[in-house]
Amino acid sequence: MMNNKQTTKQVIAEQQAINRELWAKENGRLHRVDANKLIAEFMGVKYPMLKGSDLQYHTSWDWLMPVAKKCINPEVNTEGWDNLAVALTTCNLDEVYQAVVEFIKEYNAVEVALAQEKYDNEQ
Repeated sequence: MMNNKQTTKQVIAEQQAINRELWAKENGRLHRVDANKLIAEFMGVKYPMLKGSDLQYHTSWDWLMPVAKKCINPEVNTEGWDNLAVALTTCNLDEVYQAVVEFIKEYNAVEVALAQEKYDNEQ
């Protein structure tokens, strides 16, 4: 139910986010809107400049290949880029897209763990 301070647009956005979470649980992967936002954040795109629905990583090689290149960059690399390298050999946009999303999720998890370890060592 909408409270007095929430706009209809905010309520709809919240419900859409819940629906995407449910979709992700059913399908075992992020919804494309959330996956595109994850990629955009990895690439340094600032919000709210673009909405998740404006991002075209899932439909355009022109959008996706710079991301794949950044993932394979030795300065960014985690050990998880093997799956991305294999996906690139398929020349299948959806497979490369999914491999990029999985790489970024793993990369973010490693970054969080490193930051937590650094914080713990400073305490």
